[in-house]
Amino acid sequence: MLIFAQAGSPAAPGIATIIGYMVIFMGVMYVFSIRPQKVKAKKQEEELSRLKKGDSIILISGIYGEIQSVESDAFMIKIADKTVIKVSQQAIRGTVGSTENSNEDKK
Repeated sequence: MLIFAQAGSPAAPGIATIIGYMVIFMGVMYVFSIRPQKVKAKKQEEELSRLKKGDSIILISGIYGEIQSVESDAFMIKIADKTVIKVSQQAIRGTVGSTENSNEDKK
């Protein structure tokens, strides 16, 4: 004679299991999205702090130019003969010829 165990509904996951999954999910999100953005922002900030008069740059709009003067929160950029524009620091994508910019363009 065979005795079968009653197959009841499986137990619902406990609160500890749910919290554990949430912690794992947040950790994965940090590693794959938040941390790389912070690293990229830090590199951009370091590159901006190293810019000086005479550096060739590219703006986020795709305009190439040369830094004529550096102000506290902006740059005066020469983009053509007798054409100088004032741009904010956030408008600068990077220096011309930097390996980081050419690698990002290929992606």
